Amino acid sequence: MLYIIESSNNLYKIGISNNPLKRLNQLQVGNGQKLKIIAILNVQDEKITEKRIHSMLWQNKSIFGRNNEWFNLSSELLNWLLEYLQTC
Repeated sequence: MLYIIESSNNLYKIGISNNPLKRLNQLQVGNGQKLKIIAILNVQDEKITEKRIHSMLWQNKSIFGRNNEWFNLSSELLNWLLEYLQTC
């Protein structure tokens, strides 16, 4: 399953996990920001889809920090991403 987790400082993690709730708890440990899952999606070829999204966001310079998988997404980009994932 592909998930999107939002932090309380409006950064987003896009990843895959067989258990997104467990993954949320793992990420919450040691994280000063409150995290919440905003989407869990069943997509075809989840690893390829995740890599494609990460690549697009890195090229769009939406990454937060260096070599990081947390993304700074505008509401427009987040809405586009959620709509795009519905088609996968």
